[in-house]
Amino acid sequence: MTKRKVEAIREAVGDDIELCIDVNNRLDLYSAIRFARAFEPYNLLFIEDPICHHEASPSTYARLVEKTKTPIACGENIYTVWDFRNYLENHALDMLHPDVCHTGVFQAKKIAALGEAYHIPVSFHNPNSPLSAVISANVAATIPNFVVLEFVRGYAYPGEDPEVPIWTEYIMNPPLSKLVSDGYLKLPEGPGWGVEIDEKELEKHPFDREHQWLYRRKDGSFFGQK
Repeated sequence: MTKRKVEAIREAVGDDIELCIDVNNRLDLYSAIRFARAFEPYNLLFIEDPICHHEASPSTYARLVEKTKTPIACGENIYTVWDFRNYLENHALDMLHPDVCHTGVFQAKKIAALGEAYHIPVSFHNPNSPLSAVISANVAATIPNFVVLEFVRGYAYPGEDPEVPIWTEYIMNPPLSKLVSDGYLKLPEGPGWGVEIDEKELEKHPFDREHQWLYRRKDGSFFGQK
């Protein structure tokens, strides 16, 4: 992501739209500092997971946060309230970014509560299923320091993303497309999580890593590769 692209996007959408950049753990600390500083003029909501895995730690993230005005988010690879505590005690994050599928619901709520005690907001990581989006939204509705929830656009706007097959529209009732409007997700009103899963429809589409559509690029590589 170049400065020129971000500058063009910011000019096109104005200051009322929040922008985020996911670096996906690709930079060393020195490069992450230069990267974050370069984007300070564009008022990003946050930069997500900038530091590569072998350097990522509370101390390295604390050094990054200290060196830039751009908010820094991390958490998709941090799974427990104790691990997040180490980051918070070191003043190493501006935004908590846990994934409810990784932490579980109760850990996610504990992590959010700990973040609240440190005056740190929560943005849920969620490049996952429609059900995961609904579960994450239910958790988000119970915490006071929630900011934003990630979800796969193709689930909410079926047919717009060629990478997302149309059958995903039929695995959950109501589908995510009926819950999302203008970028906002309205919680379903049914019992439990508010939705029902069509298990017969799911049986028609068994998991196959070699053809996993969501994480597979046209050149054969996977979006999730580190």
